[in-house]
Amino acid sequence: MKKLFSNKYLRRPLQIFCLVCCATVAGLISCSKQDFGNNIAQPTTTVSGLEIATTDTVVLLQGKDSTLPFSITPDSASNSAVVWTSSDSSVVTVEGGKIHAAAVGSADISVASTDGTLKKASVVIKVVDHIDKVTSIEITNVGTDTSVYQGDTITLQTQVGPSNATYKAVRWISSDETIATVSSLGKVHAIEKGDVIISAVATDGSDIKASLNLHVIEVVAVESIKINTTISDPLGLSQTLKLDYTVQPVNATLNTLVWSSSDANVISVTQDGTITAMNEGTAVITVKSKFDDAITASIALTVEAGKLDDNFNGTTTPWITSTAAATAKIQNSQFVVTMALSGTKYRGDFQRKGGATVNAGKYPIIAFKMTRPTGAAGGANLTFDTNLGAFGNGANKFSTETAADGTTILYYNIATGTFGASNKLSTTSPTTLTTFQLKVADLVLTDKEVQAGNNVYHVDWVKSFSSLEAMEDYINK
Repeated sequence: MKKLFSNKYLRRPLQIFCLVCCATVAGLISCSKQDFGNNIAQPTTTVSGLEIATTDTVVLLQGKDSTLPFSITPDSASNSAVVWTSSDSSVVTVEGGKIHAAAVGSADISVASTDGTLKKASVVIKVVDHIDKVTSIEITNVGTDTSVYQGDTITLQTQVGPSNATYKAVRWISSDETIATVSSLGKVHAIEKGDVIISAVATDGSDIKASLNLHVIEVVAVESIKINTTISDPLGLSQTLKLDYTVQPVNATLNTLVWSSSDANVISVTQDGTITAMNEGTAVITVKSKFDDAITASIALTVEAGKLDDNFNGTTTPWITSTAAATAKIQNSQFVVTMALSGTKYRGDFQRKGGATVNAGKYPIIAFKMTRPTGAAGGANLTFDTNLGAFGNGANKFSTETAADGTTILYYNIATGTFGASNKLSTTSPTTLTTFQLKVADLVLTDKEVQAGNNVYHVDWVKSFSSLEAMEDYINK
């Protein structure tokens, strides 16, 4: 039988079919590249925040219109469209953020995102038919004059009267924005040195305002600090002293300093540089610029038991009067005692509260710079008295020296003298005297002498010295 198809004819249709298929696939691939290659999906930025930039309640006069400012975050939100609604359109209508006060009452105006994030903000609109105007404005958190440094920011607060004022919001104004600016919320930013007036003005047309005179101070930093006080001798217990210091440059405005002690139990220091010797030992007093810890100065000081150095330059002192009815006060850096009548004579003892620790070996000279009260009948009897008895076992056992300023110094040498009948102090270690006082007694005065103030005496200081020569050097400086 003859073959109807040869192999070559059978192969041709298959070749044609293959060509058609390849062409079709190639076409599909070509179409895919052409139709979809430029439509790659882009990322979507959703709304993260929505805010109406006004107060929680907005008061609007009936018939008036207003526009509510609002903001969306981020600025790059893919869909920033919003929808506005009113809880009561008979009171307030809203369209695109523009509101109309239709009738007296209140309504909530809301704005919401439309990108599916459900972000929403709202504000209460209160519609009124009349306005109670502002009669007073006061800036409450600062005085009428305030100083700030360049770069500083302060937020001002106000009190608006009366309490039923319709529009309590104020408008803030700076008289010179090159010196200081002020935001709508009263936030003041100081820019340049100078004087500027910041005003809070009523927004209801009443023209009521409050003003602040603001002084912007140029920022001049401290470059160096120097402690000028030099102390070669140890401090005495309870001794107080204000350290003298200078800062450079002298016109520094950022000149707030911070004082500290390496051991406040030994020496304490206040923020004006006043030190107080608390206990025996050594401490370093340091002062730094508040604005730059690298700007600093220090002084090392030692407190030694047995050293006395009491003055009356501060407001407190361990010395008190110990006579009934006698009074004492610190005045002009002196301890001023007014003696009281005791029987027929005047008396005004003064003592160191808690006693004192002395050192007869290192600091044997106990000296008082004071006036001895006198009258026509003679001077008061002075007795250096302790718990061991009176020095020299009696009154007026002092010696005297005249200082360079003409005043008399009364002193006692506790290394050579005795207390009571025979009590002698150690010269090898300190001695704590639980009673340490000077009795000022037996002063006879006439009424005229009392009126003249003869019953008043002044104490400048009580100190101990290492020798009589050291005392003389001190009082003759």
